[in-house]
Amino acid sequence: MGEPRTCDFCADLPAEYRYRVKEVVTYEGFDYVHQSADWFACSPCSKMIEEENMRGVVDRAVNAHYARMDPIIPPRSRAMITAHCYQLYIEFLKRRKGKREIYDYRKE
Repeated sequence: MGEPRTCDFCADLPAEYRYRVKEVVTYEGFDYVHQSADWFACSPCSKMIEEENMRGVVDRAVNAHYARMDPIIPPRSRAMITAHCYQLYIEFLKRRKGKREIYDYRKE
């Protein structure tokens, strides 16, 4: 039996859905790149992905990121992280293939 995976969008537990992508998603100029052919999402993020509500996914991801960090972060840093997430998730949408799959780590 495997361990629960975190959501690749907001880092919440557990990831309940898997998305396949055509190729590895990278974005030049940023420190973080997604290096997996599979992306995992929690239920709230998956719902927004299915609605193509990337602004909602980005807001959730950035808010979750700041909840785990020092809340006194310069607005410029928040804007840079928001822009990075938005670009990365748009690339995810472009490369996504097929329908979302239910993911149960207990069956891995």
